Amino acid sequence: MGVSQGAIDALGRDHDAWLVQARVARTGPPGAAVAFLAGDGLGHVRVVAEQVLPALVAGHPDLVARWALARARLDAAAATKDARLIARGMVRLIAIEAREVLPAARTTAPPGGLGLAGRPAEAGLVVAPTGGPAWGRATRDLNLTLVVWPPAGGVGRHVNAERDVLVVPVAGSATLTVDGEDHVLRPGVVAVVRRGAARSIVAGSEGVRYLSAHRRDISSADA
Repeated sequence: MGVSQGAIDALGRDHDAWLVQARVARTGPPGAAVAFLAGDGLGHVRVVAEQVLPALVAGHPDLVARWALARARLDAAAATKDARLIARGMVRLIAIEAREVLPAARTTAPPGGLGLAGRPAEAGLVVAPTGGPAWGRATRDLNLTLVVWPPAGGVGRHVNAERDVLVVPVAGSATLTVDGEDHVLRPGVVAVVRRGAARSIVAGSEGVRYLSAHRRDISSADA
């Protein structure tokens, strides 16, 4: 799974449309911006999540985490239907992409990406046959882990009482169950599992790869 130069250029051109919608959200009813996010905006986010971010996980984990957090904040803003929050969230996400994500993709993205069909060892990753953490990186504030599960593999039900966990799928799919409610994880979807919630993850028929991010200063089990 790679991303072509043409696809990167197309994503760059999408930014103009996002900024127009941000102005609409800032000055008027947010309905048009919400509709944009559910349509063309979602398509843009899916391309970034499915084709660009997997190629940047190994070399730019902090950048991947910043993009994921910006996306999560935008989703939260859209849910509130607050015009100013939506506009701010759109501009924040596009600024990260324009200034950091796409330039990094142009210069460092490996041609094969980190698709499920690829062999982890070729990307410097080691994964047990039963799945599990494939790569990790800690910053001053964040602990980042790329987790790989084969079909039907995953994490059993448990409770993390100490911290929120951000889950960013980069390939495949899985079912995330939080307090008995099922949610489908797939590229383009960002999940925030709140501390204190009972959660489990079961990979779909193609397996799943996802980036798990949480605060570094607390040591506990992950989602």
